[in-house]
Amino acid sequence: MNNTFILRFLQQVNTWLLVPSIILLFYINIWYYYFFAFVSIILISKIGASIGQHRYFTHKSFKTSEIKEKVMAFLAVLSTTGTTLQYVTVHRYHHINSDNGKDLHSPHEIGYWKSFWHWYVDNPTEKVPLSLIRDLLKKSHLIFLHKWYFAIISTYVLFLSFIDIKLVAFCYIIPAGFSWWSSAVLSLPLHLNSQGYRNFETSDKTVNSHLWNWLTLGEGLHNNHHARPGEYDFAFTKNPWEWDLSAFIVKKLLL
Repeated sequence: MNNTFILRFLQQVNTWLLVPSIILLFYINIWYYYFFAFVSIILISKIGASIGQHRYFTHKSFKTSEIKEKVMAFLAVLSTTGTTLQYVTVHRYHHINSDNGKDLHSPHEIGYWKSFWHWYVDNPTEKVPLSLIRDLLKKSHLIFLHKWYFAIISTYVLFLSFIDIKLVAFCYIIPAGFSWWSSAVLSLPLHLNSQGYRNFETSDKTVNSHLWNWLTLGEGLHNNHHARPGEYDFAFTKNPWEWDLSAFIVKKLLL
């Protein structure tokens, strides 16, 4: 059983159990479980995945301290969106080849369903040159997290289960499932013209969407992002109807 299979299995489990976990959260209806779930989403899905893996490690859109970089890298592991080295390799390649014949997860190339689940025919990192992450291969903490990726996730889940088995749902499945849901939205609907509007005439089919921006807590300004991937604030246009929660977190906690 290879690592790609294990990762995809975990991602699907978290995605399918996301809604049942949210229903359980509201059914139990205890305030501190809401608090733990909210904090976990901010830490794991926002600071780990959206800000850490995407905006910081992939696009180098802002600078921060070494300790904050290491915290983001660790939280990114818990998001279960792939190791930072894997994620950045594929995502940088995606921006170079967005919606053309080489894009590994464009819905226009591999179909809607496979794009949503990121079901590649082959291991994507076998098709992408490692030269794209030459800068990250110099970081020993990213190598360590890459090597011990599943051990870290397993240890975290076991730790939560020893404290309270319900925390596995609220502090792992919900933030990890939300992270994958947000990633899937970026790959599928935000690359379809029917799903939104465009501020910029980019070479791909990316769009911005009010609906998806709310459902992903600020990740829906995809056309803006593809126009200027080096901007950590996707709402850089300053249009009053566009907002970006992750950019707010960057400004307040990470700069």
